[in-house]
Amino acid sequence: MRVTMTLAAAADRPLPDRAGEVRRSVLHSAGQGLGLALTAIDITVVDLLAPGPPPHPGPVNGGDVR
Repeated sequence: MRVTMTLAAAADRPLPDRAGEVRRSVLHSAGQGLGLALTAIDITVVDLLAPGPPPHPGPVNGGDVR
């Protein structure tokens, strides 16, 4: 099976490194989580994201964290 993806990535690391990380993650998840044998993962970077603050752990729905 061949997977084709598009990716928006921050330019905080070289894009080939980021694409390789995504490729490894998809390969692992497809094999371990779904039992799929992938033959290729094609990734196209379509947008660069502005660097932002690191994600804040907490409720996604906007609830209070005490």
